[in-house]
Amino acid sequence: MQMKSATEFGLAAVNIGVDSDDALESACGFWGEVLGVQLEDWGSGSRQVVLGEGDAIGFLNIRVRSADEPQYGHKSAFGLGVVGLDEAHQRALAAGATEHYAPTDGENMPRHSRFADPVGNRVVLWESAK
Repeated sequence: MQMKSATEFGLAAVNIGVDSDDALESACGFWGEVLGVQLEDWGSGSRQVVLGEGDAIGFLNIRVRSADEPQYGHKSAFGLGVVGLDEAHQRALAAGATEHYAPTDGENMPRHSRFADPVGNRVVLWESAK
């Protein structure tokens, strides 16, 4: 089976909503450890980091959400491509992730793993080539 691509689209942003300042600190600390870079406050009260480089960038945004905003009261599920899947998965576990499954070869899909971050989001890491 050949995977189809929507080549005119790319990841623009992953938005994680949390319900308290404590959850914000926990989520930012976790993602800073996994990504190897601390998230920054760019002036909106949320924390951000650029994912990727050049023309192929996206953003990870985390902030406390009120009840009338998107990303409030539910968890996210998303996947990120990463060079060095095994190492990134281990960093996630060391930073406090709950493992759903270790890096594995999938049928008709790239090598991948899955975990939950400390605020309950389900994340799949997909092995990618640089």
